[in-house]
Amino acid sequence: SSFGGNSLQLEMGLGNAEKINSVKIYWPVKGNQPQVLAGLAMNKAYSIKEGENAKEVDYGYTAFKKSEHSSHVQ
Repeated sequence: SSFGGNSLQLEMGLGNAEKINSVKIYWPVKGNQPQVLAGLAMNKAYSIKEGENAKEVDYGYTAFKKSEHSSHVQ
């Protein structure tokens, strides 16, 4: 992000995992009562709100236009 803002998005690497059995989330107010989510797919993005089921969200690829003034290294 820019201008000192920080994204609330969390990305997790799963290494050589082939599937996700479950995810436990410990919300700050709930203390040691985790929210357990099952049935999540690999390589997908989800919106998760406390006490609700995970909702899959579109996380499409953004292509950047290549130009002679581009500072991206290919």
